[in-house]
Amino acid sequence: MFKKNISILLLSAGAAMALVACGSTSSPSSEASSAPSDKITVSFMDGSAVLKTEEIEKGTKVASYTPVKDGTSFIDWYLTPSFSRYFDFDASLNADTQIYGAFSTYAEDTRNYFIAGSGTSKTLTESNWGKVATDNLKFAKASDANVNKYTYTANLFSGDMFQVTELSGDPLAWGWQFGYGYIKNVTEVADFTKSSGGLADSTRKNNIQLTKDGNYTITLVTYPDHDNDSEDNAAAKINNCDRLTIVRNGDSTEEKATGTTDFYIKGNKITNWQNVYDPQAKMSYDKATNLYSLTTFLDQGDEFMFFSRFTDSATNVTTDGNEFIKGENLAADEDTTTALKANANGNILANIKGQYVFVYDATTKKLSAKADASKYIAEGKYYLNSNLLADDWSISTCFNEGYRLNETAEGSFVYKASGIVMAEGKEFAIAEFTADATEPGKDWANSLGSFNFQNLAASGEANANDQFEAANLSGEYPNYNLKVKTAGTYDVTFDAYSSLITIIAHAS
Repeated sequence: MFKKNISILLLSAGAAMALVACGSTSSPSSEASSAPSDKITVSFMDGSAVLKTEEIEKGTKVASYTPVKDGTSFIDWYLTPSFSRYFDFDASLNADTQIYGAFSTYAEDTRNYFIAGSGTSKTLTESNWGKVATDNLKFAKASDANVNKYTYTANLFSGDMFQVTELSGDPLAWGWQFGYGYIKNVTEVADFTKSSGGLADSTRKNNIQLTKDGNYTITLVTYPDHDNDSEDNAAAKINNCDRLTIVRNGDSTEEKATGTTDFYIKGNKITNWQNVYDPQAKMSYDKATNLYSLTTFLDQGDEFMFFSRFTDSATNVTTDGNEFIKGENLAADEDTTTALKANANGNILANIKGQYVFVYDATTKKLSAKADASKYIAEGKYYLNSNLLADDWSISTCFNEGYRLNETAEGSFVYKASGIVMAEGKEFAIAEFTADATEPGKDWANSLGSFNFQNLAASGEANANDQFEAANLSGEYPNYNLKVKTAGTYDVTFDAYSSLITIIAHAS
């Protein structure tokens, strides 16, 4: 009986083992087959076509190679099929990866490229943000066949800010532009460059700012056959295959420029993001305290900043500067935080509709402000002050109703005079007087301001800007009266909030 029971037990154990062998999911062989692989696959792509695959250990790097494709030259490897990001061959890979090759069929680039920026170098004080396009500022094109390669070497200084841009036309206009986002050797130049942002439609066009003095060579390589890789890119003049490289050759071989810096306000509504050089937009400077100040009016929610102008003490030439007062410069005191705040663009927003008193400390780089909501733009009378009615400058048009600018809508602070006949060579400005004035008063005591060519709004399709010029900019004291280049009948509009003048041809 005892032996029989042992046999039964052995039989039962054998049956159990048989069941495990037939139905278990945890056998040694199946455990080995489901273990994670230590290999990953890297696919080198030409669009959707696979050029080559390589299996590597997970956590290791893949080696680059240069593919050959008839009739083309190889550009580089990218992480995306749109070539928007370079592939980093120094990065360790932990998953299957596709990398995309860009090829170029040569097309000659006939555009001319210049360095355009501002700073304390002779190069950028001459450039004045692309307002000048001399041979001194032009990139030299390499003579190599089938390569669009341009180089420029210059002494540049810490704080200098620039882009590489196509300049053409009269007046000069920016075309293709290449900023910080185009730098290929961005890791190598991190010690002496940084992105300083910009108002362009792509971070590729952000300004390049130097953080170290030196002699630099900037190289631009373009691939025009990729200009139209996508409709959006073509419209924005962006080519993901073009690239910049920057090399610091050593110390600068010349001295930086010295001079004075002024600051002006500009913003969304306050100047339509236009640089306005009128005294009403300019901060006054106290050399003894190193403080700048400005009293002006702002509407609630207006977005703005301050830009600089630099005057070279050696040449007396004034150019747009490379210093800005933005959201990062706001002081932390209660008055300032009540009046202002920084926005996501890095600019400043006005929290209150009213009169603002700004003070900028050039030593601490901090901007403080007080806002008074009980004060705003004063009502005034606006007239064309000119020699339109006489050969000499008289006050014949001031307080002449035919030359008065009337408010277009109550409370708009926009004033207009229509159908003004102007002969070639005549000059005028817009004069503002107190609301109850009937005459200028002794020594123009009733005058609140004068606005001229410096206030002319940026040219638009309907604007008659080409028909007017500054009266005389030569000599020690420039004459900024608006001078008529083309005789005609015009409508003149003045925006008292932005201090901008718009002139269009009168519709008969």
